[in-house]
Amino acid sequence: MTTLRRLSDILDDGATLSGLNRMPTFLNVRSERYGLTMIVIRELGIIARIALIFSRRGLDIAAFNLRDGDAVGISEVSLEFEGNDEQLRAVVHDLRKLVDVYSVATSVVRSDSNGHVKFTSRTKASYSTSVREQL
Repeated sequence: MTTLRRLSDILDDGATLSGLNRMPTFLNVRSERYGLTMIVIRELGIIARIALIFSRRGLDIAAFNLRDGDAVGISEVSLEFEGNDEQLRAVVHDLRKLVDVYSVATSVVRSDSNGHVKFTSRTKASYSTSVREQL
């Protein structure tokens, strides 16, 4: 019968684990704070579907804001999260597949040591597939 041993017991016995002091590659990737601004159709459950995309990718939404748009039934959703470029591309790709999302604009948010926003660079909006077909 095999018994489970704690890692500390194994190391006390003189065994070494190769690469124990190395960080996994996904932890070495530099994380930045990204902002997303979306124009969405205000339908029941749209916020839950947006949050689910982040949850599936293991990302936390750091800031979230929802405000009414100029037209009836249209809202603007702004949010911030920490991640890397690959995660940003994947999230934007998934958001563009949602039927109720018209456009997604991204930005990189940089702040000073006090947490005040110092620099924000924006990219142009990308439209969802359903909107591009209508244009």
